Amino acid sequence: MKKIAITSVLSSSLLFGALSESEILEIVKGGNSNLKYSIESRKNLPNTNYEEIKIKMSDGKNSVYTALYSDGEYIFPDIIDVKNRFSYLANFENEQNKIALKEASKSLGKVIKSLPKDSIITLGNDKDKEVKYLFTDPDCPYCRQDLELIENKLKNSNLKVILAPVASHGIPAIKKSIAILDEVKDAKDDASKIAILRKYFLPDAKEPQNISDKRVSQFKSQVDKIYATGAVRGVPTLIDEKDLGL
Repeated sequence: MKKIAITSVLSSSLLFGALSESEILEIVKGGNSNLKYSIESRKNLPNTNYEEIKIKMSDGKNSVYTALYSDGEYIFPDIIDVKNRFSYLANFENEQNKIALKEASKSLGKVIKSLPKDSIITLGNDKDKEVKYLFTDPDCPYCRQDLELIENKLKNSNLKVILAPVASHGIPAIKKSIAILDEVKDAKDDASKIAILRKYFLPDAKEPQNISDKRVSQFKSQVDKIYATGAVRGVPTLIDEKDLGL
């Protein structure tokens, strides 16, 4: 997703008083005519004399939100409760990140639904356990460490393993992922599947040579769609099935 840069134009307190919403937006906008600004909401902050003004900024395709604060006379870029060490802007941004991640997870769920069934490795089949999706990469050292704990994960959860090599690991990681999926098709049980994963996750595992450029391209396209949602920002990543809307 394209990022929209937010530049603070409120380096000092500005007279708020009788300013209309359009005037507030002109102050916030400054000389930037590339983005569209709007006031999404205004609400009183509990137990304070301030209100929070939610500002939406859009480039026509993507939108981000920030907040301003007012006591009815001045507006500020943040209000900090010193006694409780609490930043209202930081709290607002945390809430926005949660909303964005929730939306990204729903988008990821749609991508997962579109994947070929044989591109997802199923481990565990206990109807009484929750299902989690594990995104991993055979050339990721942290994923190797995480794989050592996979039996412990299976004690509490069923797993759906999706191989999602990061771009920096290039073609070798993609070919290893394809080779894993090819071999797992004939695996009879979870132990066999895990053994295949571990074989290709070894630091000295060789890059398979019998995989066509077409298959590499198709697999890379799948992985790109996963990362494009923004729900997976690195590996290993573990996400509850319920959060994906599946």
